[in-house]
Amino acid sequence: MNDENLLQIATKYGTPSYLFDLNSLENRLTAIKEILDHKYELCYAMKANPFLLNFMQNSVDVIEVCSPGELEICINLKINPTKIIYSGVVKAEQDIKRALDFKVDILTAESPNQLLLINRIANEYGIKVNVILRLSAWGQFGMCYSEIVKAFCNADKYTNVNFVGLHYYAGTQRKKMDLIKDDLDKIFRLRSEISKFIKFENFLIEYAPGLGVSIFENDDFNDTLGDLKSLKKILDLYDFKGDIVRIELGRFFVQYCGYYLAKILDVKTTDIGDYVLLNGGINHLNFYGSVMGMKVPIMRHLTTNLKNGSKKDYSICGALCTANDVLVRRKTLQNPQIDDLIVFENAGAYSVSDGISLFLSHTLPRILLLQKNKETIIARDFKETFWLNFSNIELKN
Repeated sequence: MNDENLLQIATKYGTPSYLFDLNSLENRLTAIKEILDHKYELCYAMKANPFLLNFMQNSVDVIEVCSPGELEICINLKINPTKIIYSGVVKAEQDIKRALDFKVDILTAESPNQLLLINRIANEYGIKVNVILRLSAWGQFGMCYSEIVKAFCNADKYTNVNFVGLHYYAGTQRKKMDLIKDDLDKIFRLRSEISKFIKFENFLIEYAPGLGVSIFENDDFNDTLGDLKSLKKILDLYDFKGDIVRIELGRFFVQYCGYYLAKILDVKTTDIGDYVLLNGGINHLNFYGSVMGMKVPIMRHLTTNLKNGSKKDYSICGALCTANDVLVRRKTLQNPQIDDLIVFENAGAYSVSDGISLFLSHTLPRILLLQKNKETIIARDFKETFWLNFSNIELKN
């Protein structure tokens, strides 16, 4: 988006605001599908940005839901339940029942205990549930290799489960293709072992490679789809014999379509240095890999006035009463003034949900969608949070 459009939107709709450009997102999705030759299915991990869900549901094959709250968003938006994979490290009994009541198509099983629970509840419902077993890559996620083999060996014991595939989440912001090759070797080896004792049609392999995106000034923006092209070349090395291979992405889809708009509230000099203070901060914006503003995101300083005056370095901070509220430790600006606009680019992923939004009871930003017809709509208005941070219950001594 050009500077003039951003200034106009900020003036009309106010700040702080998130702005998500659906034109940009659609262009990226089209490019992704062309790179993959429409050979592999696509899944959107909605945790990356739930406000884009309505748009994404018509642009990808499946939506990955990772929590009871995300499932409620899908229910309220009337997302087609046959397009949902219900994931999540833990699932309580009521969560599974809610998913089955909504007729979610596939559930992941992330432990033997979770698999038993799904089977028991499905038995109570008198139905068979489609389940994919999640293979652990690291940490608390998924099941180990041997447990998955054991589960498939004993598939007949899970009378109310249809074993339909494997799920593998490798991590996030991964740029090393040799690690992705290792992932796929592991998945292919497990798939081959399973096929020795049980046969499946349309076996699903849901792979979340965690492809990296560029965010900061020193990152490489020459080809933001380059890692996907490399992934495609690796995928094409394998013969999955008619299996359905689905690529699960979140950040990689939506990172570049978003902007965070904030207004300068104060400019000052202290004994330590020069500061620009915004009407938003780390409660609204938290770039992956940036600690205390040590990395500089792609950003713009926009003003309706001429930028007269000298350039010098400023720390760009938010409005929170904490020394941690540093968005950028050091950035050269030309004569920043109160009411000028600071625009942070590449804020499409996680920005809405990753900040410490309830800290100090600040107002939540507006969320704006720039539609394909160039019209801007309010997806969520400014929202007060102080209602969530106190109780009016009278305490007894």
